[in-house]
Amino acid sequence: MTDKHLHSETNQEKEGMPEEYVQPPMVEQGQENPVQQPIVEQDQQKSVPTSAILTLAYYLALGYLGFVLCGAIAVGPWVILYLLNILPHMVCFILATILLRNGKNKGDKTTLYAATIFYFIAVIAANDPKWHFNLFSSLLMAGMVFIGTLLLPNE
Repeated sequence: MTDKHLHSETNQEKEGMPEEYVQPPMVEQGQENPVQQPIVEQDQQKSVPTSAILTLAYYLALGYLGFVLCGAIAVGPWVILYLLNILPHMVCFILATILLRNGKNKGDKTTLYAATIFYFIAVIAANDPKWHFNLFSSLLMAGMVFIGTLLLPNE
């Protein structure tokens, strides 16, 4: 098709429509469409308050999970027994980390309080009190999430 043929088709299409629906061609490149909102107004959305403590707690939790799982893989054939022994602890810790991420992204204090409770349950679920690393990490995470939640501004 040639440009002339395309131009005649668009004119024929415009003739069938009422004049108010046909948009005139823009002469200048910088001219804005009066129907569309300016870009500045479109980008203004409700911002979610963030806390550096919650962000640090989230990345520490991911590091802890990676460390424990890599350590479990390094154990070799004992990995199944090791993971079965700390399964309740890991399930609580993973659930708390997921709740932490969701609560941090949405700014929801209730979800963050639930994450704190799951971190405390993970302390109880770490069966052996001689496993100081598991106990300390869960207590540290629970404390950080609780303090970070208290520091979030009310909506």
